[in-house]
Amino acid sequence: MEPVDMALQTNSIAALRNAKDIIHGNTNKRKSKNLSEPEESNGLSTQPKKKLRVRNGRKCNLYQEEKSRVGCDDVFEKFEDLPIELNVHIFSFLSPRDLCTISQSSKKWNEIVSNEKNLWMVKAKGRWPSCELKKEKTWREVYKRNVKFEERIAKSSSPGITAISIAIEEVYGIKLETASAQQAHCHSPNTNSNRRSTEPIQTISVFSNSDGPIPHWHYVTWGLSELHEKDSNNLEDVSGWGFELSFRLAKTAAEMNVDAIHAPAWPINFLQSLARYVHRTSNVFGKGDHMPLNKPLGSEGSKTALLFTTDPQLKNELKNPFGEFTFIQIVGVTEDELEAAVAWNKKSFLRLMAQHTSNPYLVTDLSRPSILSKPEMAKLLKEKTEEEGSTQGLLFVEKMRYLKEKTSDKMILEIPPMVVADVLKMLKGRIRYKRDFYLVNTITDSVVNFTPPEDSHTSSWKLDESLQLTISVSPDLAIQLRDRLKQQVGDYSFPALDNFTLRVVELTHWQNLNRE
Repeated sequence: MEPVDMALQTNSIAALRNAKDIIHGNTNKRKSKNLSEPEESNGLSTQPKKKLRVRNGRKCNLYQEEKSRVGCDDVFEKFEDLPIELNVHIFSFLSPRDLCTISQSSKKWNEIVSNEKNLWMVKAKGRWPSCELKKEKTWREVYKRNVKFEERIAKSSSPGITAISIAIEEVYGIKLETASAQQAHCHSPNTNSNRRSTEPIQTISVFSNSDGPIPHWHYVTWGLSELHEKDSNNLEDVSGWGFELSFRLAKTAAEMNVDAIHAPAWPINFLQSLARYVHRTSNVFGKGDHMPLNKPLGSEGSKTALLFTTDPQLKNELKNPFGEFTFIQIVGVTEDELEAAVAWNKKSFLRLMAQHTSNPYLVTDLSRPSILSKPEMAKLLKEKTEEEGSTQGLLFVEKMRYLKEKTSDKMILEIPPMVVADVLKMLKGRIRYKRDFYLVNTITDSVVNFTPPEDSHTSSWKLDESLQLTISVSPDLAIQLRDRLKQQVGDYSFPALDNFTLRVVELTHWQNLNRE
C-alpha cells in the first residue's frame, strides 16, 4: 500500500468524527479543524440546538441539513469511494468506541469494522507486534484481552509482578497463589537478617507442562526486569535488564507423576548463576545469542553449550510502567551443534532442530543425541552453511589485545590458543561471503574488525582515532591464515599483510599482564 499523506489522514479522521456527530446530533461538541468560517456564514443561528432525534422520514432531511451546516457535504460519499486499504489505515487510528459508532453510519464501514484480518488484526499487531490467536477465536477478542491486561497492570501496586503473572496465566490458566503443588511451585532464595535477598533473582517458578510431545518442567525467573519500582538507570522504555529467563527440562520417566515442588533443583541454581553473570558483566541475553559452558549442563550428558531464543509459549514484548521486557529461553545443545549453529544461522538452526526432533517448545533433553549424528541432518546443515554463510558477526573474548611497536611500526595482535579456531571459522563463514566480523574484548572493550577490502587483491591494517584495529582480509590473506595459523603458541606472519604479526600466547601470559 502506498504511504498515506498525513494531512489527508488527519482531515479524514476529523471528517469521520464529524460524521459520527451528525448521526448522534452532537455537532456543537466538535467541529472539523478545517472549518474556518463562522456559523453565521451559513445563514443559521449560532444558538445551540437541541439533540437531534433522527426518526423515520425525517432522518434524511435532518442529515442533509446538518451536513450542510458543518461544511462536510458528501462526506459519506467521498469515503465510500476510498479504497478499503485506506479506510482500514484511517480506522486503525480510531478508538474502539469510535469504531462502534462509525460502524452504524454506513454499510460499507460496518463491513470494514467487522472484518477480522483487515482491521482488528492490524490494530492488534500494530499495538502488540508479537500477539497471536490463542484461545480466542477472533482478533477483536485478542485486542480486548490485551487492553484488559494493560489496565490490570496499570492499576497494580507491583506492575512488574502483575505483567509476569498475566503471561503465565495465559499459558497455564492458573494463578500462582491458588495453584496446586502438582501444577506449580515458587522457589524464593534464602534471605539474610535484613530480609533482603542475596540473589539477583527474587523468585523462580516451576511449572509442570504436559503440552506438546515432550512432558517437561518449565522454569521462569522473576527479577531481571523491574518488579516493584524503577530502580535502574536504563532507558525509560526498558524494564530492568529487558528480559526474564526461562528454561524447559524434559521429565525423566520417574518424574511423570511428581509434583512441581519436587522438580530438579539444579536449573534453579543455574538460572541464578546466569543472573549473577548478567549483574557482574552487564552483558544481556537476547534471541540469537550463544554461550559455551565449562562443564556439561546439569553435570551430566553432552549438552555443553547454550543457545538463546524467545520463549515459544510465554507472551513476548511485555510492557509495564517501567518499560518493556521479554522472556528469553535457554536451550541446551551439544558442542558440535553449537559449532554448526554459529557457522550458519543460530535462529534458523533452532527452527530446524525443533522441526526435525518434534520439539516445538525446544525442551532441553539431557539424554538427546546430537542432531548431527544423523547423516541426513549433517549433510543438510553443511549445504545450508555453504550456501548462506554465517550470520554470526561478533566474537566476544575475555583475552585479546593489540599493540603497535614504536621502533618497527609493526602491529601485533595477541590472542590465546582457544580463540584461534573461532577466528578461522569466522573467516570462512563471513569474509568469503563479503561480510565483516568483529573480535571484541568484553573486559577492555577493544575491538578488531576483520573486513573484506575495497580492492579485493589488497590486504592492509589501520588503527583509527578511536583505537579500533581494522584488518582488510583479501582472498590471499584468508588462505594464508587458514593454512598457517595454528592453535599453538608462537608468532605468525603473512606475506599478504605487511608489518603485522598474529601472536598466539599462553594463558599464563594474561595472568602476568593482570599482575602488572
